[in-house]
Amino acid sequence: VTGVQTCALPISSHVLGDIIYNETEKSWGNTSDSKPTLSISASVIVDGNIILKRPVNLDLENDALKQKVVVSYTGAQ
Repeated sequence: VTGVQTCALPISSHVLGDIIYNETEKSWGNTSDSKPTLSISASVIVDGNIILKRPVNLDLENDALKQKVVVSYTGAQ
């Protein structure tokens, strides 16, 4: 997912692999220094990990998904 401020997975989605939130692509034109939001509803199933390659605001309705979050960017805490 790149070049968007908000990404929301539809209700009742099943993601078979990883969700990777990449750094902003400068070539998209509309770059922003503010953190985008990644929203995942409680009914979404994620078989892989949620890999964050940039700072984002997470809106995870299912607390079990927090265990799947992998932060992999410089300056992450």
